[in-house]
Amino acid sequence: MEAPLCHSKEWYEAFDKETERLLNEEHLDIKILDFCLKSDVEGSINYGACKNILKAIGDYTNNVAYTYVAYAHHDWDRLKAILQDCVDTKSKMIWY
Repeated sequence: MEAPLCHSKEWYEAFDKETERLLNEEHLDIKILDFCLKSDVEGSINYGACKNILKAIGDYTNNVAYTYVAYAHHDWDRLKAILQDCVDTKSKMIWY
């Protein structure tokens, strides 16, 4: 038995098609794209990806929580600090 999808099969096909189009246009940083498409449950990126993400973020800031509500203290500035720490120490960012 197949697990139910959050979206329709057509939605996922359209998503894949658009992702492929963007990749072929070479406007995206592959390291940033890799991070964006990783599971929120578990993953890791090298410090080089952290560096590229920080460069893309620049001085952007806001007060939106980028996590589950139970962990709402993990805000945008905290994410940037974690990325910066990984760059400074040339460490992987790993999440569970």
